[in-house]
Amino acid sequence: MRASRKALVRVQVNKITGRSFAGFTVFHVLRINGHSKIEPVKYVLDKNCIINDFFQHWTMNLWKRFQLLLLLIVMLSSCGGEQYARKADTVKNQMIMSAALSESVCSFYSTIWRNAAYREGSYSDHTGKYYQLEFNDALLAAREEMQPSIKTIDSLNESIETLMIELNDPPTKFQEVHNQAVTLYSLVKQYGSLANKPEGSLITFNQRTEDISRQISDKINQIEIRLPKK
Repeated sequence: MRASRKALVRVQVNKITGRSFAGFTVFHVLRINGHSKIEPVKYVLDKNCIINDFFQHWTMNLWKRFQLLLLLIVMLSSCGGEQYARKADTVKNQMIMSAALSESVCSFYSTIWRNAAYREGSYSDHTGKYYQLEFNDALLAAREEMQPSIKTIDSLNESIETLMIELNDPPTKFQEVHNQAVTLYSLVKQYGSLANKPEGSLITFNQRTEDISRQISDKINQIEIRLPKK
């Protein structure tokens, strides 16, 4: 008997088991004397049969999957960036508080130091604790008086250090924020050290604190202009 004609149809794999390629099985349908007989095709990749239709369907699905994957990556990156920005803003605010306290303590030291050196102000006040104290003794007394502030500075700097570790792997767009924050943290620690233990001469102490304060203000501005606006 001779087949009257051949036709190609696609059948879902979950309905009929056969030779499959990316979710489809291809069969010959042989019509013989009014009866049909289905035989699986041995070679699916026949460029004259289904290759064009198959790859059109396959590439469309692939493109949709790629779009979904890209959207997911963008969403995850956005969430990660927002979380990083929040942490960076938090650590920036804590460094501002630490620096402000250090500036207040160092300014107090400078005043007591000057009064003792030039025999004026608190040095001449017979009702105060700094009356006629030499500057070394006056600074020791001033440091004792500033202990609550010094402890707060130390506590803030410990918290800042923990947050800085969490900021060690910034998204690409926050790399410069991270760089500025690292420099700012170094300056804040230097300020805290001077608040904890003033050193040098009165002139060099004032010069150093003024320089650190100026650099801190600059770094804070650099971070703020790079963080998203609230």
